Order: sequence, then structure tokens, then C-alpha cells
Amino acid sequence: MLRWIIRIGIVVGVGLVGVVVYLGFLITTYEQPAVDPAWAVAGSTNVPPGAVTVRWTGTATLVFSDGETTWMTDGWFSRPGPLELAFGEIEPDVAAIEKGLARNGVTRAAGVFPVHSHYDHAMDAPEVARRTGALLLGSESTAQIGRGWGLPENQIRVLANREPVRLGRFILTPIESNHFQFPDAMTRERALGDPDISEPLVPPVGAFDYKVGKAYVLHVAHPLGQWLIVGSAGFVHGALEGVEADVVFLGTGGLGSQTADYRESYWRETVDLTRPDRIVPIHWDSLTGPIEGPFTGPVRAATFLSAGSDEALAFLKQKEAANPRQKFMTLPRYDEVVLFAPGRPSAERAGAAQTGARRPASSPTGDTEAGSAGAPAADEPEQVRELNRNPRVTRRAWAPRFERDSELRELEVEAAEAALERGLISTAQMRAAADRVAGSFDGLPPDEQKKIWDDAAREAAADAAIADYLNQEQKTPKGMNPWPMLKNSVDAETYDRIFREMQAKQ
Repeated sequence: MLRWIIRIGIVVGVGLVGVVVYLGFLITTYEQPAVDPAWAVAGSTNVPPGAVTVRWTGTATLVFSDGETTWMTDGWFSRPGPLELAFGEIEPDVAAIEKGLARNGVTRAAGVFPVHSHYDHAMDAPEVARRTGALLLGSESTAQIGRGWGLPENQIRVLANREPVRLGRFILTPIESNHFQFPDAMTRERALGDPDISEPLVPPVGAFDYKVGKAYVLHVAHPLGQWLIVGSAGFVHGALEGVEADVVFLGTGGLGSQTADYRESYWRETVDLTRPDRIVPIHWDSLTGPIEGPFTGPVRAATFLSAGSDEALAFLKQKEAANPRQKFMTLPRYDEVVLFAPGRPSAERAGAAQTGARRPASSPTGDTEAGSAGAPAADEPEQVRELNRNPRVTRRAWAPRFERDSELRELEVEAAEAALERGLISTAQMRAAADRVAGSFDGLPPDEQKKIWDDAAREAAADAAIADYLNQEQKTPKGMNPWPMLKNSVDAETYDRIFREMQAKQ
């Protein structure tokens, strides 16, 4: 009898050791990343003055800068382990945050915007704001995380759906969306079922106490270009209709665990609608892996929640093969990469000339007004304010038509000259407007100064002439900005006719 008890004990002991070893394997090893190594780009060795750059820490933490203004999404640098996440409590790792900011070269920032309020997006953001002086931007749930960390109220700003905010020359517009849907019903209910954080969240707390809040897609416009940040592989049908992006930072984590129909819908509602030139997969790396060195895929234990790395990669490769015009790229960790360089032709957007007019997306609200911190003063001339709303972004959708129709381009120039001659905008106002477009004339060669001056004059004066024409025709009340009405309602032929009639009137 004793012998059998010993044997059973040995078998049970060996079994327990096996279970412990297997669990250790699951929480300390990682899947292969669901990206193609050929997509990897290196950090930029030469960053032109005024260029828009991006740095990536991992997940959806992206740092953007144009040399004057720096801001980031998420600002998440802590990496709690699998056991803490499953059975313990978590809180910001202040040392990791300090190191992460230093590795990204960030000492001051204008804003930090968590794309939703889960721990892997919003947990560290209040400490990032405290250290850098940034505004904490986002939903009321994100605000409650900030309050729980003791961030002062004047550093917290809750944004409404599609409410643009200006940070320097960047205009950020949050668009409400949906979070990725976890396949596991229990996890889905805990992570998404009760979405709002209704009171200040004081860590340490459980991982699921960082509720989702509102999940956003973030549209960003800058005079050099515009892009979209999709931090989670979720979508709302039609939410991005009419929104443009040169680059889409596309959340792909867990995409392989969804159905084939879901993946197609996600692609259609994000990439197909916005038609970017470049696609940058994000949020495909491990939430618990090291924050230095090569990126890893999800920890193997997480595959019980959202598996399917092979399916996700196969899907992305299929999309890459279907549209060679769109370039896939994955970013290095921490290294600065030029996203847009000054002087890039505004018509670089491939394929736009074949589609006719599309709504320019200085902001996806249908208006170019920033209506936020850093917006122009109300007493500025309307033409100067119009130019300060990123006219080069506004013009991007029209540029292919101008390149195709030199006569129409000449009409634009003549309209600008006529508007200047009629005193619709003064030389002093134009100088101020041109200076905003350039950022600063300091240090620029005279020929570049002149080109910026001429471009600014034509842009603002042509807009002024259009406004004058529409006001004369009583198509919009006097004093109302008619540009959004025009750009959203006319096709190329009508646009041509307006310029011809406007020219005749003058």
C-alpha cells in the first residue's frame, strides 16, 4: 500500500513540475511577430529642418515632432508581467517612464493622447504629462486616470467626438470608434462590457480596472501631410467616410483571431476609405516583453485570448500584393524616422488624380477650423485665419487636378493676383500668413523665402476670391467661411466654372 502511495505521489509531483514548467514556458516565451521583416525601416540619418518625424516605443506609443512641437499617443512605457496582470495589481513604473521618455528624446511635450483608456494605453499618460508639461487629452475615463494620479485639472482636457485640437502646427481630431473584440467572451465582458471609469482611478489596481472608456481613431493634419492612428483593430461602419490620410498607423494586434469577414471589413473601413500611400502596422508586439532590443510577438500565454498571428500576417501580405502602390513599413524602436519632409510635392499622393474631387481632411469635421488651443485670434483677418488652417493640407486633394489642367492653374494664379490688387488681403497680412506656413523665415535662403511667400499669397488670395464670389452669389451668409461648403459640394467641372465666372466678374 505504501509503495502505491509513493508511486502516486511521484506521478503527481512529476505532473505538477510539468505543469509549472509549461506555465513558465507560456509566460516567458513569445510568438513570432505578425509582420514581414522586409517591411522594417531604419531610423533616418538625416532629418531636414522642419520635417515631421515619428518614433515608436511599441504598442501604440508614437512620438511626433516637427522640430517646434512634440506630442505623443499613449505614452505607455511600463511593462507589467503576465502574473501581475492575471492575479495582481499594477501601477505606472516611474523608472520605466523616465527611461522611455529619455530614449525618445522627450523632455517637453504639448500633449499626450491615449487612444483609449486600457492600461496598455493610458496608465502611464498622467505621469508623462506631469514630467513633460503636456496636456492629457482624451475621454472622461482617461481624465479620471489623470485625476487618480493627482494630475492638476488644468492639464486635463476631455474632448468630444470629432472635436479638433491644435498643438502647434498639428491638428488632432479624435473620431469615436470601437475596440478590437476579444474572442473570449469572459475577457470581452471584463475588458469592454462596462466601459466607463466614473471616478478617479488610484493605482495600484487590477488591470481590468483600466476600462476602455472611448476608443478613438485619431486623425492628424499638418501643413506637410496628414495621417490616421488606429490604435485598436476595431471600427465603426462609415465613420471614416470622406477622411483622407497619407499614412495609416494600423493596429493589427489580435486581427488574426477574427473571422475573415471581420478582417475584410476592418480593412475596408480604415484603409480603403482613407487610401493612404503608406501603412504602418502597430500594436502587434508583446504587452509584456522587454522594452529594449528587438520586438517580439505576444507572449505565448496571451494566445489563449487572441491567437492567429499566422492568419494576420497572411492577410496583410495578401493586401500588400493586391495594391503595390501602398507601401508597408514597420518602425524601429525609439529611432527617429522622417514621416514628411519639407518641399514634398503636394500631389505626391498616388492615384488621387484618377478619382476626381475628394473631401480634403484638414479636420474630418467638414471644417478646417481648429477651434482649440493655439487657434488664431478672432480679430485676425479671415484670409489669415484661413491660411492658418493648414491650406497646404486643404489643397492636397485639388493639387492633382491643377497638375492635370494647367489652364485651371493659371486661373488660380490670376484670381489670386486680382484679389491682391483689389485689397482683399494686405501685404502685412500676407507676410504674417506666409510666416505661419513656413513656420519661420529665419535661416531660409532668399529663393525659398520667395517661394513660400508666393505660395502663401496665391493660397490665401484665391480663397479670398472664392469667398467673395460665393458671397456675391448669396450662396453663403456674409462673413461665414465658404471654403468647407465649396470643397464638400462641387466637382471638378463646377470648380472650373466658378473660377471662370469669378475671373469674368473681376
